[in-house]
Amino acid sequence: MFTPSAATSAPSDSHPQSPGASVFYRYRSADGRIVIVDSLERIPKADRGRAERVEMQAPEASRFPVISNVAAGMDWPSFATGFGLALGIAVVLSFVSRGSSRILGMLVLAALLIGGGGAYFGWLHRTAGGQGDSTFATPQTLIEDAQRAVDKLKQHEKDQDKVIEDAQREAK
Repeated sequence: MFTPSAATSAPSDSHPQSPGASVFYRYRSADGRIVIVDSLERIPKADRGRAERVEMQAPEASRFPVISNVAAGMDWPSFATGFGLALGIAVVLSFVSRGSSRILGMLVLAALLIGGGGAYFGWLHRTAGGQGDSTFATPQTLIEDAQRAVDKLKQHEKDQDKVIEDAQREAK
């Protein structure tokens, strides 16, 4: 999103353009409309005297935009849960690959995946304000929560529409 610079001025091609900026020209046409163009040549000669030059600056980027955006938007409990589950799976896989008890290792791995996934979905369910207080949940539980939220939103929208219709009827 661009933001206008502090200064606007009369149009002139002698103004140098700042790096990362866009220049536009604004004028009022003969029929009273405000017209914005990107070139001085696109303004009728009769209107050029009333046109003003507008320079739009891009917002200043963060020094490390990728790192700062990721860190600011990261949900640390979710990250820690996923990291712990991945670490547990790596440990189990290292024991299974040594060949001692492959069946037992696979069972432990399956239990970690199912239990960890259920706990993660349960945490998501509680964090999102879902109904219930269980430690474990399934993806279906999250889908049902989302469907209930959509139904509530639709009902709220219908109620608002009814209030607006009633107000419009009363105004007539």
